[in-house]
Amino acid sequence: MPTRQRTERPGRRAGAAAALGLRWGGGVERPLVLLQPCKTTAAFEAIPDSDLRLDLEAVEQRLHAAGWRTLANAGVMLVIRRGTDDASVFKSGKLLIKTRDATVAQRVWTEISPHYGAMHGR
Repeated sequence: MPTRQRTERPGRRAGAAAALGLRWGGGVERPLVLLQPCKTTAAFEAIPDSDLRLDLEAVEQRLHAAGWRTLANAGVMLVIRRGTDDASVFKSGKLLIKTRDATVAQRVWTEISPHYGAMHGR
């Protein structure tokens, strides 16, 4: 029986993010992001390749200046809305975008991500 050679595969996040080619808004070079449907709700998750530590107070101020309204600030996440777009920004950098439409999810990510500002990896 022939033997199989094992090949190294990129991590789930890195490989999938590279395949999507999802970039941060504003042309910023930052960790890759995986955009995938959420398993538990009608939404998409934008998950940075590495956990971040966002300053949510500063992010909230920048989002307000860009026309986003805060519905809730729980300290570890912001729930925001602009027009018909709803999203949750987590301190880890994850963004939950409440839509079933991948095109809308990519647009919202591109609009919100530049407002993340200075980030620190864990």
